[in-house]
Amino acid sequence: MVIKPDSTKRLTLFEWATKAATAAFVACLFSCPAVHADTFGPYNGQVSIDGAGIKKGFKSPAITKAKADWTINFWVRPSSQLQDETLLAGFGDTRNSTGQQRYLASFADGLRFWGASVDVPTTAKVEPGKWQMLTATYQGGVIKIYKDGVELVSQPVTLTDAASEVNLAPMSPWPSANNFLGKIARFTLQDRALSTAEIRVLLQEGAGLDALNFEKGGPETWQPQRERGQGGNPNQNPTTFPKSRAPLGQPQPAQPPTKARLVEKADGDIVIAGQWKLVESPKITAPGATLSQPGFNSASWYNATVPGTVLTTLVNQGVYPDPLHGLNNLAIPESLNKQDYWYRVEFATPRQFVGRNVSLNFNGINYRAEVWLNGNRVGDIAGAFTRGIFAVGRFLKPGASNALAVRVSPPPNPGIPHEESFAAGAGPNGGSMVGDGPTFFCSEGWDWIPGIRDRNTGIWQDVVLHPSDAVSLGDAKVVTRLVTPIGSKANVTVSVDLTNTSNTTQLGTLRGQFEGVSFEKKVVIPPSARQTITFSPNEFAALAVANPRLWWPNGYGKPEMYTLRLSFRSAAGKVSDTKQLRFGMREVSVELRAFDSEGKIGRYEFFPAATGKTQVIDNSLSGLVNTRMGWMPSIVEGGEKSPALRPAPDGETGSFLVVKVNGQRIPLRGGNWGMDDAMKRVSRERLEPFIRLQRDSNFNTIRNWCGQSTSEAFFDLCDEYGILVWNEFWLTTQNYNQEPRDTTLFLANAEDSIKRFRNHPSIVLWCGRNEGVPPAAINTGLDSLIREYDGTRYYQPNSIAINLIGSGPWNYQKPADYFNRFKGFTTELGLPNPPSADTLRAMMPQADLWPISDNWVYHDWHQVAAGDVKPFMNAMQTQFGAPENLDDFARKAQMLNYVEHRAMYEGFNASLWKPSVGRFLWMSHPSWPSMSWQLYSSNYETAGGYFGIQKACEPIHVQLNAADGSLAVVNTTLAPLPKSKLIARVYNLDGTLASSDDATIDVAANDVTPSFKIKAASSPTYFVKLLLQDERGRLLSHNFYWQATQESDFQSLNQMPKVALALKARARQKAGTTTVIVDIENPSKSVALMTDVVLRNASNNQRILPVYSSENYISLLPGEKRQITLECPTQAAQGPLTVTTDGWNISPVAVRVGS
Repeated sequence: MVIKPDSTKRLTLFEWATKAATAAFVACLFSCPAVHADTFGPYNGQVSIDGAGIKKGFKSPAITKAKADWTINFWVRPSSQLQDETLLAGFGDTRNSTGQQRYLASFADGLRFWGASVDVPTTAKVEPGKWQMLTATYQGGVIKIYKDGVELVSQPVTLTDAASEVNLAPMSPWPSANNFLGKIARFTLQDRALSTAEIRVLLQEGAGLDALNFEKGGPETWQPQRERGQGGNPNQNPTTFPKSRAPLGQPQPAQPPTKARLVEKADGDIVIAGQWKLVESPKITAPGATLSQPGFNSASWYNATVPGTVLTTLVNQGVYPDPLHGLNNLAIPESLNKQDYWYRVEFATPRQFVGRNVSLNFNGINYRAEVWLNGNRVGDIAGAFTRGIFAVGRFLKPGASNALAVRVSPPPNPGIPHEESFAAGAGPNGGSMVGDGPTFFCSEGWDWIPGIRDRNTGIWQDVVLHPSDAVSLGDAKVVTRLVTPIGSKANVTVSVDLTNTSNTTQLGTLRGQFEGVSFEKKVVIPPSARQTITFSPNEFAALAVANPRLWWPNGYGKPEMYTLRLSFRSAAGKVSDTKQLRFGMREVSVELRAFDSEGKIGRYEFFPAATGKTQVIDNSLSGLVNTRMGWMPSIVEGGEKSPALRPAPDGETGSFLVVKVNGQRIPLRGGNWGMDDAMKRVSRERLEPFIRLQRDSNFNTIRNWCGQSTSEAFFDLCDEYGILVWNEFWLTTQNYNQEPRDTTLFLANAEDSIKRFRNHPSIVLWCGRNEGVPPAAINTGLDSLIREYDGTRYYQPNSIAINLIGSGPWNYQKPADYFNRFKGFTTELGLPNPPSADTLRAMMPQADLWPISDNWVYHDWHQVAAGDVKPFMNAMQTQFGAPENLDDFARKAQMLNYVEHRAMYEGFNASLWKPSVGRFLWMSHPSWPSMSWQLYSSNYETAGGYFGIQKACEPIHVQLNAADGSLAVVNTTLAPLPKSKLIARVYNLDGTLASSDDATIDVAANDVTPSFKIKAASSPTYFVKLLLQDERGRLLSHNFYWQATQESDFQSLNQMPKVALALKARARQKAGTTTVIVDIENPSKSVALMTDVVLRNASNNQRILPVYSSENYISLLPGEKRQITLECPTQAAQGPLTVTTDGWNISPVAVRVGS
């Protein structure tokens, strides 16, 4: 800057010198290198998109210190009236702890310095549409704020160290706040406090600000993984391995081979079911061509379990003890995952297959396989979640034996598991194997499963032979669009791939039918060609199905299923191929917040089936943006006009993802399945009791964590029991775990899984990754594959953050916390749930049962980290006293389990839709015998936590708010309940009535209806009984609570008299099911608290499992009667039966079951 004397005005020498000095100071401030001070800036920013600030890093540790002097100065011109709690500019991380921020902000009462709870307010307003200069200085522990050079306030404050980043118009840390829109000019940060005179000098720079070059602010977008990811724990000191007080278990006698070699299915396919053999590859020198010759001598090989893993075979053949009992897993070597294996079987060609094309289908191997048949290598398989389908008709020998040999390789990076103990702690979650992508990477070891020594290597799903002629049917797809009013009509579109395997043109008819609906098309397929044939309601009126039987999730209606049969007949009328599949008529939509193409936040309902392959929602890394409402996807340019997108009411659900089925909002109450079984024993027969227990608990959703439970049987059962599936792919925690090394392999497995399972109505959405977004190529690849091959479900890239809240906590919380915290949609919320003493005795040797041992810790009784049980044990001691022995521990644990799990979901109910929309228990399913994180035990036993959840999630439910004592009725059915009567009775500890109150309320449908507060008893410990009756006086719901003024007052429950209940039990049998009806009466004058009713074998006193109880862990008032039912498979209930009772103050009673 050059200062010249004004030719029209004579200046004194002093005036000229003063003006020159001022100009020199200003010029130096913005352009001269600092000699004694650091100056950062000037920065100019323009923000026109909500939440799209500008961040600048700097290197000056001195200025970020708590007591460092500094000055912030900038010009600001808001484009509109500023709202309350709007950050303007400053430095430090806006999301970090108190005192680490230095920002000027606009609040409702005026301009303010903000540093989290460090606030210095003024009454000066920042006006829209005009430039104003704002300044803040800090020196000697005192903040001063200026507007246009005028000091507004001076106030002492205490700051802490700040982050080295400048932010112009940062995203607000307040969920309800607005972000700054407008221009900020000449922002500077200096490492000294300017004087008032120096600040006033800066006013001269206010001219010409609009002519500056402004950096345009863009929203913060999702960043790719920065860390490689941890690789396990290879350096664990062996002295910290868990130790048992008893010898490790011994192998059981070898099981005989399966007799049936080939099993025909109802659809005509043949399962190669038995007579499989297995051997370790290093023991064999012969190549696959030799091993796959009929007559090769494999007599010395193990009799293999197929489907099953290598370890399953070795346990079944008496090589190793059961790895899931006690510490037996330590007896099994890690070498199992460091070698290949050969499977082998011989079978005769089925007579009906002779002269036809035959495909050999592997429905699941882990991890890689090479397949040999009769000396020919017919193909390879890579990844646990893709099918291997090979044309083998030309290799089969009619009327003779065929030999199939399969070389299976484990995942290439098996890692080294951590062995949990008191001394070693919980260790890392996963390791190197996560980078192998589509496999069971949790088998390297997690904080809910130990390292599985073979890493689930093997042929873990069926091997099937399928016959066809020249034209074969591929994967079919059924899409349902519902017409309003919902239930009046369903438009069904069916498509299927046809392949002409011959070298001549094929003519024929493709037919389809389901429940009286039939359709057909003449088809011409060129040689060696593949075509997709589609039947739509526009072309076939029968596919506009009137009054369809809709598939509904549990609690909302029946999960109705249809069976579709497809066939292709040649021009000569011969059936070339057939296919049969089940589907459900239902439509899924989601409500979510999204960032539109104009930079505004909106709430929309998205109907994926209305757009199919066309992209509307952008979930790419650059499309995921962080806004004042949290992380959300973007809408592609022009996507706002898509018929798949409709405005949704903002309501009170905030930024959270709402799932709708058939037009109805469904509150997702469910749990996580980490993996179905540690050894992948996942037959329908083994899985069905678990899925039924999920349904009977009144859960409606399973989260298939990281896709580790992906199988046809799993989805079939979820379809049948009305369980929605949050279905994930095979990636886990970003910046903690590794990412897949082979993108092509990953996406190939994903494509096959989508095609294979897309017709299951239970799958409600696809999720890309647990706790993170997949790498860019995989993320966009998954999104594209889902639109291409499914087109009916939303792709949610991340299990947290994006229209969701974060994970955890995973340990004991006070019941009131579940009402006051965790609102919205959380996919992981966990706490301990130790099983009964019966199950504990079945899990480990007697010597390790008490006191608590390494065996407990190895079975997930964590002493540190996410699942730390110390809060649980502290609560037990405070409320009931320290446990004296195993049975005392189990009795006290069930009291906590019931209360905690009920509170977790009653807390969710209390804020239903305001804003809570989903809550998933971590975990509902244990993959092995566990002490924690489970809805039931791996042996199907249900204990206190299960029945607490069953109570809280009943469709019509009356409840007490643990935080404020208010009552409410939760009705998640679709029918309102007018003129219902809510009754609240409070009882003293001795069982006498203290007070009674009631109210008549109109209960809304699919919502929560609040009511009055209870009147606490005068005694510090008391009971509350809640009843809900309909307008005719019929009981709809009941609930029972024990309450205390403070936690230690629960100790008085230890003084309750023992109660001997009166029992009667009778049984009936029907269609392979035994139902025991138990009549229970409390004849005493005391409350009978937490009564556990158990069905046992009268001969050996062992529990009958599985048992499905109408309710359990019940509490009875003096003179109260209750009837419950216990249902089990008749096969499990052979011989005489008894019913026993136990509980908090229950004297053990046993009665014989009559007929």
